[in-house]
Amino acid sequence: MTSRFSMLAAIAIFSASPLLIVGCTSQKTEIPSTAVMMNDARGDITVTAPHTGTVYVYDKNEDKLVYSGQVTRDDVIRLDEQSGNVDINDHVVAGKALNNDHAHQVYFQRNAHEEPREATYVEPNGDTTVVTHDNNGTHETVVAPQ
Repeated sequence: MTSRFSMLAAIAIFSASPLLIVGCTSQKTEIPSTAVMMNDARGDITVTAPHTGTVYVYDKNEDKLVYSGQVTRDDVIRLDEQSGNVDINDHVVAGKALNNDHAHQVYFQRNAHEEPREATYVEPNGDTTVVTHDNNGTHETVVAPQ
């Protein structure tokens, strides 16, 4: 009888163990592996979105994602230590989301469908420089006059 009870107890423990493992997983997996870390610090953090995409704010101490949302190029994302707020362009997007004595990371994931941008500069010597930004990075081409 005792060995049967031990076997039932072992089955119950091993059956419940996947539930325990799931409850302990990190929320950092919600941040795409291709996202770029823009800042990792304690205190106030301010970053500017380099492109249209998604920003992720991660609390390292609590191992959890405290905010994610869409941003456009040049949006200013601010983590305010005193208020505990996450602001975008001086508008609160997550009130009291931050613990002021914790370290936070800010990640950025560029929108895959963003159109490439191009800027053309004509130098005083007549050379033309074309700078293209696309999903593969920045490319610069210098074209000399014919």
